[in-house]
Amino acid sequence: MSNKNFKRRKYIVSKKFQFKYALGLSMIVIIAALVIVGSIYYLEHFTDSMPLLGKTVVWFIIIVFGAGIGGIYISHKIVGPIFRLEMMIDRIIDGDYDSTITIREGDELYKLNCRLNLLVEKLKEDRLVRRKELEAIIKKLKEGEVNDALADLEKITP
Repeated sequence: MSNKNFKRRKYIVSKKFQFKYALGLSMIVIIAALVIVGSIYYLEHFTDSMPLLGKTVVWFIIIVFGAGIGGIYISHKIVGPIFRLEMMIDRIIDGDYDSTITIREGDELYKLNCRLNLLVEKLKEDRLVRRKELEAIIKKLKEGEVNDALADLEKITP
């Protein structure tokens, strides 16, 4: 199945998650705008030491720097768990079914982490069942019960 022609039709797929970050971004913009407007008003009415444009640029730089630091902090709640999940998936691909990770409950993707850990447990259980079935088939082959072994093999193969 190709995803070439896939078009996203539903943009709100996780209301809580998406609105939380949309609200956070909106608040940063509103606060930055209020600080800039307030700074301009203050500088125009109460100071004469620095030209208005220079003071506004200084405040703008401070706000942008603060927003950048805030953005890094906020994005870490998403990027950190994604990084850890990617590492876990890589270990699973390499055959390490004992890999589980714990994401802090307040971080985003916590539910995905729990479901992925559950998936790994199910894969581990399935792998153990398959191993036991194959060991039983090998035992039958060694004992010369070829027909029974072939019948069992047909049962477990899709």
